[in-house]
Amino acid sequence: SSGINAEYGGTKIKMEKVEKLHKILLENFPLDKVPGWDNAGYILRSNNPDCSKILISNDLTIKVVNEALRKGIRFIISYHTPYITIPKVLIGNKFPTNLIFKMIKNNIDLVTLHTAVDAMTN
Repeated sequence: SSGINAEYGGTKIKMEKVEKLHKILLENFPLDKVPGWDNAGYILRSNNPDCSKILISNDLTIKVVNEALRKGIRFIISYHTPYITIPKVLIGNKFPTNLIFKMIKNNIDLVTLHTAVDAMTN
């Protein structure tokens, strides 16, 4: 994984609202193409959303979360979701719940796009 700033044509995009970013993601990766078994979309939304810096990753791992924290990133877009189905009991020291708890504690948002990306035709 590599933390990046959202850029277009070399110019940093400073998005003031997470809703704007989420709308852009949904326009490009519509969730209506996601099969029922996939848990794509907004997985975790913090009380203090900030998308001024974004980390994009294939998988959500402890290294990814720690990299986000080290770089002051509060918004992660991951290809794979940490949960296909949410378990009935969340055990804090077990993967991936430990990552989710750490992200909640540190106000990190998570969007996963898995099959929404797979369904792209362009």
